[in-house]
Amino acid sequence: MRTKILPVGLAFVFCLPTYLVAQEPPKLATSGRIITTVEMREDALKEFNKADSQLNVVYRKLLSRLTDKNQQAKLRNSQRAWLKYRDSSAEFEASFYEGGSIQMQLHTSFLTKLTESRVKELQSTLENEFGH
Repeated sequence: MRTKILPVGLAFVFCLPTYLVAQEPPKLATSGRIITTVEMREDALKEFNKADSQLNVVYRKLLSRLTDKNQQAKLRNSQRAWLKYRDSSAEFEASFYEGGSIQMQLHTSFLTKLTESRVKELQSTLENEFGH
């Protein structure tokens, strides 16, 4: 019995330091305290909501500047397609962390990153076409 336990016990002892080193250290808030997973998710959601709000402002501004009904319809269709792309892309990226506690936070972060990119695209169109 002793010979079976010893190799398993040694493997555990030798692998534990590698496992501990590979773990990401806890993030610290500006106050110096450790941030919980829930707080990180809340922060990610706040960032997404901010980006989504900016997207809505820029989208509405661009839509209001378009006088051609055909262009307005094309922008609406483009935005609907882009939203589907954004959502499915974020789901795909987060799927690499399926079942992990970080999956939801990363999903939200991917949504934010893509939304911020879209804000820049629409803002660029506004500036190039209408000088704003």
